[in-house]
Amino acid sequence: MSDDEIRGSRMRRAAKLTGAAAGIAAREATARAITATGSSEGRRAAAGRQQLKSAKSLVKVFSGMRAPR
Repeated sequence: MSDDEIRGSRMRRAAKLTGAAAGIAAREATARAITATGSSEGRRAAAGRQQLKSAKSLVKVFSGMRAPR
């Protein structure tokens, strides 16, 4: 693997992680806005859905970051 490939893959991984972090932050902000209104049961359900979406997003990003063989 050349130096350019290593730098490129590092940059791609960093970009993917940054994108995942931004998505999680946006979902957390949405969950907080939802929980500010509505019933307590509805708030818990909405927060749970947002957490599940965040977890799935992280699994997708991390599973795509396997070491090259």
